[in-house]
Amino acid sequence: IDVTATGQQNLEAAYGDARNTLDDSYLKIYNALDVVKTVQIIYFYKGDQESIAVADSKKSIENSLAEAKFSLDAAKADSKDENVESALFVMKKSLEEAASALTTVRQNCDVSVYRDAVSLAHKTSLDTQRTYINTALTNIVNAQQAISLAKVTNDTNINAAKNDVLAGQ
Repeated sequence: IDVTATGQQNLEAAYGDARNTLDDSYLKIYNALDVVKTVQIIYFYKGDQESIAVADSKKSIENSLAEAKFSLDAAKADSKDENVESALFVMKKSLEEAASALTTVRQNCDVSVYRDAVSLAHKTSLDTQRTYINTALTNIVNAQQAISLAKVTNDTNINAAKNDVLAGQ
């Protein structure tokens, strides 16, 4: 068995999975922003405290999406391992920010003035987007861990193979 070749294949597979996870995560943030925009347009258009909080949350998701896109595009333009790892790091941060912003929007839907105004369908949609974002966040962390594990496993296997060769001399 060629330990180095097998290790390289496993690492390449982990990076390939990570690229797919990055694409999926970007889409989740994009969709969450779409839902927040809709909720803002329909309900939070006044100058009150809740409307300002929702507007700030929407802006936060827009910024997160822009950062995620920038790092994702960089990783796609040059798929070096470091670029993928950097994109995973940025995507994790972007997902965390989007999750926080979604929570703020959802909480404002339950403030007394808006509790009965915001439809159950829109509240459910916000909850669904939060679930999607949290799942994407878990997937990003799993991708980071898979890459780390593949690297450690490769090093361990290569060292073991070298020791076997040295012991056989």
